[in-house]
Amino acid sequence: MITNKHIKELEKRYVGKRIVLDEQYNYGDFAKGLVGTITEISPFGQLKFDVDGGGFIYLNSKDKFHMITE
Repeated sequence: MITNKHIKELEKRYVGKRIVLDEQYNYGDFAKGLVGTITEISPFGQLKFDVDGGGFIYLNSKDKFHMITE
């Protein structure tokens, strides 16, 4: 079960962070190597990944990506 505490912890850890996808998602619609920003956490604990250049996908914190610094 996802609690408000868990969502707050995810927000602290991920929101505003820049990431790169380490594998493709949604049957290739979101290719490995795409760069973007985590902008919010859903009520289900998913990370909203806004892709640079448009589009978004919801990821789980266990999906394969890594954070970058610019």
